[in-house]
Amino acid sequence: MSYPPCETGAVMNNNRNIQADQLELGFNPQTRCTPLPRRTTRIERAAWWFGKMRAAVDNAIVWMPKPTPPPEQIWFAQ
Repeated sequence: MSYPPCETGAVMNNNRNIQADQLELGFNPQTRCTPLPRRTTRIERAAWWFGKMRAAVDNAIVWMPKPTPPPEQIWFAQ
């Protein structure tokens, strides 16, 4: 298969000067194949992920600690 792939490929059996069990793959010359979008590299995906994580940390809510309760007096029986 050629790169980039085309949706216009058609399989036809051309019996001129070839054996009957051989197939020929023909393409429509008027239709141009458009290249597929480039895949992102591993570094680009990692940069995207770490950018999202930095944004999550920057937008995080700062929780205030719960105040300590007042001391409680306990009586021990003797």
